[in-house]
Amino acid sequence: MRHGIYVLAIIGTTPAAAQETPRQDTAPAPDVTSTQEPAAEPRRDPQTQVFKGDYIIVGVGLGSFNSYDGSDDRRLMPVAGAMGRVAGRNFRIRGPNVSVDLLRHTPDQHLRFRLSPTLRYGGNRTGNIGDPVVKQLGKLESGFEGGVSVGARYRRFLNPYDSLSIGASVRWDLSGRHGGAAYGAQMSYTTPLSPAFVMGAQISASFVSSKNADYNFSVTPEGSAASGLPVYKAKGGLKELGVGAFTAYDLTGDFRDGGFMIGIGAQYGRLQGSAAESPITSIRGTPNQWVAGGGIAYGF
Repeated sequence: MRHGIYVLAIIGTTPAAAQETPRQDTAPAPDVTSTQEPAAEPRRDPQTQVFKGDYIIVGVGLGSFNSYDGSDDRRLMPVAGAMGRVAGRNFRIRGPNVSVDLLRHTPDQHLRFRLSPTLRYGGNRTGNIGDPVVKQLGKLESGFEGGVSVGARYRRFLNPYDSLSIGASVRWDLSGRHGGAAYGAQMSYTTPLSPAFVMGAQISASFVSSKNADYNFSVTPEGSAASGLPVYKAKGGLKELGVGAFTAYDLTGDFRDGGFMIGIGAQYGRLQGSAAESPITSIRGTPNQWVAGGGIAYGF
């Protein structure tokens, strides 16, 4: 569910930082005690500020994840993503998640709203299951989920260069696996510390319907007989609370010029409700879920 979202921390935070980094395009005040004329700092060419108009960022990285929701096993795998703005509309490709903002934006807007259809392919417990007991429950199916996310971002929240974002989303099962839904809410804060260095933090909460919880966390009588785990019927509700942090650095010294950037990020999530109480988690796994990694991206 979280693959590729926090690992490539640079993707999704760089454009805001690029548009709001502290300005360095004015000459310093002259030293009235000096007898020599000070050298004026060159003004930055507006044409080099790639994030003021349409742009694209592509990135690759490496991340460490829990192998499935509730697992205490980890896997290391490559991730990739892209984001940008075309004709005033933003898009994101983060691992298996694709979204396009239907609302147009201009670079100088202080308050922006977002309305984005989303499509995701994937699933939980679909790959190699390292736990020999949980493995007896069998793999779950991958499939498509579709939905919508909405949000708002306010620039210059605490200083002239930062931004505060809030958002909510809903996705429905489109493949007929369980017919349920997943819901999410999040708030993030991003601020540049220099033209080349940006950092931020995020808090989030996720919820699932009863059908979704039953599919992913219940143990049927047949599964109990095969695995030895007790029978369990999962219910919908709050699934996870999370907190994360991320940072990115521009290798050319200024995000506004585009070029190569590197980023690292991490998120800690604590499973709640049926997701934490299920024998899959409480007996064979852990409610503590970590995502961490880093990547490199190029913006133009």
